[in-house]
Amino acid sequence: MGTLVTADIDGSNQRTLATGVNCLGSTALVRQGGDRLLVRQRMGAFLLLDVAAGRPVDRDPGLDRDHCWSPDGQWLAALSAGGPHVTGPDGNRTYQYTPPRAEAQRYNGWAARSVSMDGRYVAVG
Repeated sequence: MGTLVTADIDGSNQRTLATGVNCLGSTALVRQGGDRLLVRQRMGAFLLLDVAAGRPVDRDPGLDRDHCWSPDGQWLAALSAGGPHVTGPDGNRTYQYTPPRAEAQRYNGWAARSVSMDGRYVAVG
């Protein structure tokens, strides 16, 4: 666990954004487009931060996993207990995919890799 700090290139103007941040793994920090950053905290919970403002955003994705944002940060593809879903300005909907079994086990499962700007398409890999 660590503390997420931002600063100018020369190290000045340091600002603490969050404490108790998990610094390990491929999803420790996930950029959401613009100035948004999703961080994994203790016990697997996630916190969505507005880096420019230096504070959490009200739209907290909760305990979902395998997060992936559209480039503009409007749509979130994630996996929850209810299955894979996409959440955005027009609501929440599930999506389906059927990975080849042999490949899925080889690469430790499949996850969303990108979301289209309108939230209609999710690339899974």
